[in-house]
Amino acid sequence: MSPIVPSRLGFAVAAAVLASGLSVAARAQDASPWAHDTHSAVRLLAGSRNGPVLLGGIAFQLQPGWKTYWRTPGDSGVPPRFDFAKSDNIEAVTVLWPAPHEFPDGAGGTSLGYKNQVVLPLRIVAKNPDKPVVLRAAIAYAVCEKLCVPVEADAELPFSNVASTEDGALLHWDRESDTVAELVGHRDYVRDRAFSPDSRWLVSGGPDRELRLWDLDARTSEVIDRHSLPLTAVAFSTDGRYVLSAGDSHEIRVFDRIQGTVTADPLSGFYVRALVPFADGERVAVLNGDSAILIWDLRQRRVVHRLFGHQAPVRNVTLADDGATLLSQAEDNEIRLWDVASGESRVLGALDDWLAALVWHPSRRVVAYTIRNQVGI
Repeated sequence: MSPIVPSRLGFAVAAAVLASGLSVAARAQDASPWAHDTHSAVRLLAGSRNGPVLLGGIAFQLQPGWKTYWRTPGDSGVPPRFDFAKSDNIEAVTVLWPAPHEFPDGAGGTSLGYKNQVVLPLRIVAKNPDKPVVLRAAIAYAVCEKLCVPVEADAELPFSNVASTEDGALLHWDRESDTVAELVGHRDYVRDRAFSPDSRWLVSGGPDRELRLWDLDARTSEVIDRHSLPLTAVAFSTDGRYVLSAGDSHEIRVFDRIQGTVTADPLSGFYVRALVPFADGERVAVLNGDSAILIWDLRQRRVVHRLFGHQAPVRNVTLADDGATLLSQAEDNEIRLWDVASGESRVLGALDDWLAALVWHPSRRVVAYTIRNQVGI
């Protein structure tokens, strides 16, 4: 099947989840003014609030041909530095770094960084959840073409001092037009969300038990399904036709966008942590709080394979484009490489703490992971 609508670009963060777009709960002021330099601009973005934890971002815009650097710049370059010490009512700020691009450094080496635009998500912990929060950032970074130019900027942005029904709202930032759209519909925070393959649609769900489908052009949504218990995972099939959702109710529900129908298929185990579709459009890797990885068939609507090897619940899975291999990480702190057909795996390494994310580069030669506030490769 072919995708349903043409593609476009976006960036989304929903509730406490960070991914390839920015969807965050709306506030009275969503962004600070741009602080402009000759070749770049930077500003702060406001996000959702759930108790003492807030989400935000640092947005950079760069002129064509200019670049800035990742936290580890490679063979040359200057990493950005951020000082939040003058903020009000903030205990800690963690900067989360999107995957960088590689580019020649002009001296025979390779640098890591960003061109055009990038948003660095922020996880902010308030000292007192009942009091206002003001984020103040002293930002030092470098922009480079053939030569590098140091830049210093100051930005300030207040966050709302109370949680409200808008904590279930989303902000969708379209990086092509640099516009932020507020998407209001959920009555509680958003636990998970996913873009359609063409990036025009967004699906979201959480404790309010509603599965919402968002038209990002019209900025409207409809409830396409209601669960009996809170949702914890959502996904699109790779052809865009089906919307999958799961949660505490021990079932996978499938909404057919063409037929407008919903089917529910039982799934044993604990609540579903994640739904990860294969590129073939037929299989889905399911994490359900167990040490096994379930392979669920969308056509047959049942589990067709189980991958055993981890000794603790699996937390992260990332798939290769060919569908033949996958990577996983579990609470036993092992990273495993799997041959899906045979069910065999081998341990690539073990870490001394849980991973927050695990990403496989399309080349299948590099694995990136995040642990605490660090990124490893």
